Amino acid sequence: MTGDYDLSKNDDGGHELFDNYREMAVSNGVSPDDERLELCRDDTAFT
Repeated sequence: MTGDYDLSKNDDGGHELFDNYREMAVSNGVSPDDERLELCRDDTAFT
């Protein structure tokens, strides 16, 4: 085992993914104005 990760084997399983953490959190029930989301960077997509 080398610790390398083959990104070509990574798959979303056909599920639609969220554009950013805030969108994911709100979709899962966190209020859009929740103070825990204040520091979220909306311009950062999951990669």
